[in-house]
Amino acid sequence: MKTPTKAALLSAFTFPGAGHFFLKKYIPGSLLVVSYIVILVFLLKDLMNMMEPLIQQIEAGNLPLAISSMKDLLLNYSIVGNEKSASAITYAIGLLWFIAIIDAYRLGVLSDIDKKEKR
Repeated sequence: MKTPTKAALLSAFTFPGAGHFFLKKYIPGSLLVVSYIVILVFLLKDLMNMMEPLIQQIEAGNLPLAISSMKDLLLNYSIVGNEKSASAITYAIGLLWFIAIIDAYRLGVLSDIDKKEKR
């Protein structure tokens, strides 16, 4: 398997930036990993805010600790406003991952060209 393909697959199937580490491009790889973690933290924070009403109902004893009742509440529960931010954050994760894959492939191609020129 060629270097660009390996780098792109590492970024695609592990985490954004893994292909950069494979190519020994540590600074861009680190920036992608840190960006991914920051976006992921925002997503988890947003999801926790969305779950807060469910947690409050369970703590107050208004909702039994049965999976079926929690599932029904979540399926029928409408979160106004938060769903847009969660959706935007999810798109940001996808975009970051896509950029990492494309950039890892691009850097892999450049790495192969450099290796051929040195021969």
